[in-house]
Amino acid sequence: MKNKKLLSLVLSIVMLIPTLCLPLNASAAEIDYVYSESYNSEDIKLIEPSGAVSNVSVDSNAVTTLRNALRSHETQSVVKIPFPSVPVTTVSVNVKLDKPSDSEYCREYMRTLFYKAVEHTGNPIEGDYILRQMSEYECSVESQANGKSKLTYKVTFFTNKEKEDELNKTVDTILKSLNLNGKSDYQKIKAIYDYLCTNVTYHNLDFLVAMSTNAYIYFPTAHSAYGALQNNSAVCQGYAVAFYRLALSAGIDSRVIFGTASGGGHAWNIVKLDGKYYLLDSTWDAGQSEYKYFLKSEKDFPDHIPDDEHKTASWKSSYPISATSYTASAKAPVYDTIGDVDGDGSITAADSLSVLRISVKLETTSHTKLADVDGNGSIDSADALDILRYSVHLSANSNIGKKIK
Repeated sequence: MKNKKLLSLVLSIVMLIPTLCLPLNASAAEIDYVYSESYNSEDIKLIEPSGAVSNVSVDSNAVTTLRNALRSHETQSVVKIPFPSVPVTTVSVNVKLDKPSDSEYCREYMRTLFYKAVEHTGNPIEGDYILRQMSEYECSVESQANGKSKLTYKVTFFTNKEKEDELNKTVDTILKSLNLNGKSDYQKIKAIYDYLCTNVTYHNLDFLVAMSTNAYIYFPTAHSAYGALQNNSAVCQGYAVAFYRLALSAGIDSRVIFGTASGGGHAWNIVKLDGKYYLLDSTWDAGQSEYKYFLKSEKDFPDHIPDDEHKTASWKSSYPISATSYTASAKAPVYDTIGDVDGDGSITAADSLSVLRISVKLETTSHTKLADVDGNGSIDSADALDILRYSVHLSANSNIGKKIK
């Protein structure tokens, strides 16, 4: 039997779930949950990427292996306090350590390797999509007879592979429905933001239960993009990760920001537009008739204080926030006028094109009354032609422009 020396080095680094995400409009929806009588937000600590990555040089192949494993959500269900059953991804990598007997060196190596694996890459299912959808991770190192060391990571996620596979299909459907091809970056950002603010409600079941009982019911998917896009119910973390996923899928750079807002834990986004980054908070704009937190500068984004990791010189150099807010109209879409399919307050050729795409199933809409302008029960090219004629002031169906009842 080969001799192995197990270093008594096990890191358990836990991430604070911002359970105090503050809604402006809170509404509940019944979704899956995990129950714990003893759980409270003080039981967990924040993963701090800033300052965690040292000068230790790590194996790039090991970084790729770990990143790919985390992306794929190779999971197993385990019993874990305070969560009775949660999805955990376990992955091991073999590396050559320069100082395998130095516990501090091993600790830094494991932390550096992990944070390299979850760095922002621009891929919509990497970076913040991994980091901000986990509740904790553990890592251990074991020296082996061949001179290498085995690093094992156990990462607890809010979702599992089955949910992620389901969400991938939903994301494709959403992006198709938004018809982003050919649109400007601003139009893409606005369409994604409109979708979240219109379709996702704030998840507050855990707060309601906590206030009415001594127990705490924790809904992990509410902290994920799955909660926002599949269940249409999420807390701020779910909103922010969902925006990140959709924006990057549309070719728009974005990051998830953790911090506090009005005194409680909160999450929001920055997004790149015309070479600068702007702040936005879809959680607080959800359900509002006019947006107050869309494409803002820091001075126009009150009550939001980012965590220290977003205040470093390196971060500010990588993500320069615009000194002024974006000036384009930030009104939320209003779906109340026949022919105005995109709800932007005007009936144009863009609405006609949307109806044509809907008619051939390249796009979907939940506002069928706006698209079926002739009211015959089907959305077809005749409806698209009528809208196009109306947009250029030619004779068209008299229903166009009327408010729906």
